[in-house]
Amino acid sequence: MGLKKKNDIMFVIVIATTILGQVYAKPFGTDFRISIGIIALSVLLLRFEKVSIIWTCGLTGFSIFLFRVILDYLPQTIDIWDLILVHFPAALFYIFFGMILTLLKFRETVSKPVVCLLVIAIADVSANTFELIIRGDFRAIEPEIMSVSVVLTGVIRATISYILYLSEKFYTLLIIGKEQREKYKEFVMMRANIKSEIFFMQKSMDDIEDSMKESFALYRLLNTEDTLSQKEIKMLKYRILGISKGIHEIKKDYSRIITGMGNVVPDVGFTKYKNSDEIFEILKDVTEKYIVKTGKDIDFNIDVDHEFPIFYYSPLLSVLNNLIINAIDAIESKGWVMLRVDDQEDKIRFRVSDNGSGIKEKNLEAIFTPGFSTKFDPSTGKMSTGIGLTHVKHIVERSLEGSISIESMPYKMTRFTVLVSKKILCVGDNNE
Repeated sequence: MGLKKKNDIMFVIVIATTILGQVYAKPFGTDFRISIGIIALSVLLLRFEKVSIIWTCGLTGFSIFLFRVILDYLPQTIDIWDLILVHFPAALFYIFFGMILTLLKFRETVSKPVVCLLVIAIADVSANTFELIIRGDFRAIEPEIMSVSVVLTGVIRATISYILYLSEKFYTLLIIGKEQREKYKEFVMMRANIKSEIFFMQKSMDDIEDSMKESFALYRLLNTEDTLSQKEIKMLKYRILGISKGIHEIKKDYSRIITGMGNVVPDVGFTKYKNSDEIFEILKDVTEKYIVKTGKDIDFNIDVDHEFPIFYYSPLLSVLNNLIINAIDAIESKGWVMLRVDDQEDKIRFRVSDNGSGIKEKNLEAIFTPGFSTKFDPSTGKMSTGIGLTHVKHIVERSLEGSISIESMPYKMTRFTVLVSKKILCVGDNNE
C-alpha cells in the first residue's frame, strides 16, 4: 500500500470516528462522555492493518478535540479556554488508547477472538480511567459505581467492535467466494472451448502433413520424369485435386478455429505495425517453451541494438522461428543459440547463430534447394522433407525483398544472416 493511499485511509478513519464520536452519553453527569466513536475506530484499525495505530489515534484525538471545541464555541456561551480544558482530556483518551493497542500488539491477536476482545477492552478501560483521572471525576463519583461502569463499557464496546469486524470479513468472503465461483465457471467454459479448438487444430495439422507429403511426392515425380503418359497425367490431376481438397479443408478448419478463438479471447485491437520489442518477446517466449519441450540444455539469447517498428512482422516471425528451430534441432544435448539484430545503414541485419552440428561445406550450396535435408530421425526412420529452408528463402526474397546467406563450421558455429531493407520491413513499401 502506497503512502498516499495510507494517508487517505487514515483521513477517512479520523473523520468517521470524529463524526460518530458525537453520538455519546454522559453517564456520570460530568463532562466525561462515552461515545460509539471508539467502536468505529477499533473496527477500522483492524480492517486497515497497514495504517499506523499511533498516528491514527493521535490525529483522531486532535480532530475530536478541535471539532467539539468549535461546536461548543459557536453559540459563544462558554469561554474558549474553558472549552479547551473541558475537551482536552478527550484527546488524551484517544492517544492513550492507541498507545495501549500498540503495546499489546493489537493486530496480532485478531485471529484469537478472546485475546483480541480482552486487548480492546483493556485499552478502552485504561484510556477511560486515564481520562477520568485527568478530569478529577473520581473525587465526585463513588469509585465502585465508576469502576463497574467503565469496565462494563469497555467490554461491551470491545465485543461490538469485534463482532462488526467479523461481520465485515464474513461479508467480504461471501462476495469473494461468489466472484470466484463465477470466474471458475468462466474458466471451465473457456477451457472447454479451447479444447474444442485444439481438436480442430490437431486435425488441421494432420491434413497439413498429408498435403505436404503428397505435394513433395508430386514434386519429386515431376522432377525425375521427363515425359508422362496420358494415364500418368490423369493420375496426377486426381492427386493434385486431392491436395486442393485437403488445403480447402484446412482453410475451413482454420476459419472455424479463428472464429472460435476470437469468441474465447476478446479482441484487444490489432494493428499492422508491431514494436520490435514485442515481436522479440514473443519469439523468446515461444523458443524457450520449445527448448523445454526438447529436453535439451540450450542457452537462448536475443541481442538487439535498438527498437524499431515492424510492418511485416508475420513473415519475419516465420523466418526467424524457422531458423531458430533449425539451430535448436542441430544441437545434440547442450549448447547455445543467439539472435543478433543490428543496423546496416539502410538495412536491418538478423543473424541466427548456434554451436550445433552445422552443415558440411559440400552441402552449403544445396542447403536452400527443395528436398535437400540433413535431418534424419534414427528412432523413427523419418526423414525431413527439406522444405523448411526453401520456405525461409522464399519468404525472405519474395515477401521481405531481402537476402539470406549461411556460413558454417560444424560443432563450432553456424550462422544464418538475413538482410532486409528498412523501407520494406519498417514502412511496408513493397506495393502490396
